[in-house]
Amino acid sequence: ATLRIEQRFYLDTWGIKETSTDSRYMVDLSRHLRVWPHLRYHIQSGSSFYALAYPAITEPTLILPQYRTGDRELSPMMTVSAGGGARIALTSEKAPTQFALILAGEVMYSRYFKSLFIKSRTAVYGTLGLEVEF
Repeated sequence: ATLRIEQRFYLDTWGIKETSTDSRYMVDLSRHLRVWPHLRYHIQSGSSFYALAYPAITEPTLILPQYRTGDRELSPMMTVSAGGGARIALTSEKAPTQFALILAGEVMYSRYFKSLFIKSRTAVYGTLGLEVEF
């Protein structure tokens, strides 16, 4: 078995600060089958120019903020993902070209802390892949 934990820190020129923690515990059940649970946690601050509403200053002249966005992905938010996967070897480990199927599925829950219309989102994600090693 293998426990894999990754930590990522991010900072950009828009003022977004974020961190993500990703973990997988991969277990070989046989020579041809590997399975794993997967858990990921992501949290971020909003961009430096993100606001729930952008008021205009009207005195003495009309002044609008230089940068504006309605993109909730630029607001403070967090996402939790949980799921798992499997790798099924289709050829022998000694074959000159090895093939495997990769199956994975996730459920993701996102929470937006400063959004006008959408406060949360739940997504389901699945993938089927072919791995070739030569």
